[in-house]
Amino acid sequence: MIKRIEIEPIPLTEGHSKLILKVDKNIIVEGFYYALVPVRGFGTMLLDKEATFAPIAASRICGMCQAVHSIATAKAIEDACNIEIPETAQKLRELISLSVRAYNHLLHHILISGNMFKNPQKRHTFIKNVQKIRKTVSSILETVGGGIIHPSNIVIGGISSPIETPVKERLIALIEEAEKLAKEEIEIFIHHIERLWKEQKLPENLGEHKLPFITSKEISNVSIKEIYPQEIFNELPLKREATNTIILINENGAETGVRARKIREERYKPKGGIKELHKLRAEEILLSLKNIKRILETEKLDKETRNKQFPTSDNEKEGVGIVEAPRGVNIHKVKVDKSGKITYYEIIVPTALNMIAIAESLKGEKVEYAEMIVRAYDPCIACSTH
Repeated sequence: MIKRIEIEPIPLTEGHSKLILKVDKNIIVEGFYYALVPVRGFGTMLLDKEATFAPIAASRICGMCQAVHSIATAKAIEDACNIEIPETAQKLRELISLSVRAYNHLLHHILISGNMFKNPQKRHTFIKNVQKIRKTVSSILETVGGGIIHPSNIVIGGISSPIETPVKERLIALIEEAEKLAKEEIEIFIHHIERLWKEQKLPENLGEHKLPFITSKEISNVSIKEIYPQEIFNELPLKREATNTIILINENGAETGVRARKIREERYKPKGGIKELHKLRAEEILLSLKNIKRILETEKLDKETRNKQFPTSDNEKEGVGIVEAPRGVNIHKVKVDKSGKITYYEIIVPTALNMIAIAESLKGEKVEYAEMIVRAYDPCIACSTH
């Protein structure tokens, strides 16, 4: 006999969400994961506003993915208005994106550390070390982006100010120290993930699905459709409560994020399951720090960083800004009129794209693993209800 289980809220994720499970003999037949956060209407809010205001507003969509939303909106407006940005600005934006990626992944380690450590003191020590790394990364965000939460240096046309050589040298020293700490932290994290799987006798492929993977490199070559959960799920109370959207890729679901990037950039062959997702996310922290260091060491960042051309367009061309956010493909679309005001705005976020992947990962698994599977995707519910 199939019964229904409702779990609310899902702890240790970013934002208020709910999970409805159809269960038969303790096995999940179907799982519906969705947001309960009120919609704030950023796309509507930006209509008839000056295009230069958009990066400021976009950073308020989420306190975690703030900078990548600002960069995506700036890129979309630049595309709509044919504004080319200096190469130095592109490098500085890459620095910011990499910093946000590491900063987010490290927070996820803190969120799930309660499942990993039996000893509270060891967990406390682990969290303290993670926070040391995050503090260093936040220095990059603050220096280059102009702020940790609301990065004011991200503007239409590039970055508002360059990085002078003495500042760059200080950041290199900081990132070198962060690398040392991160190597140890990642080793400890992966060790405890392996121990958790062994002690609880979890399946190696727990949370596996058969969906394709997508990154920003392929996104322009596929069909994208944004729908409401109510259009495909008829469950109550989901039909009344769900506030997020769901993204279909070629009329189907897909997974975006760290595993997709690994496949795309390194021709990685995925094993499937959430254990792999945790390990790849941990490894990407160190890779992000290494790429930050590479940019700081090899690029001249004290050159011109901003094209001050005022953003205007014909109100016809749709500008698209695509950024690889920590959780995957982040897309902003915009139209700008001849006076420089926004007439159309649309946002597609990674968590909305991953909703079907989460649902597929739940099928066929034991009900006691449901929350573990959801958390492995590190869903950002605030973003999904922009």
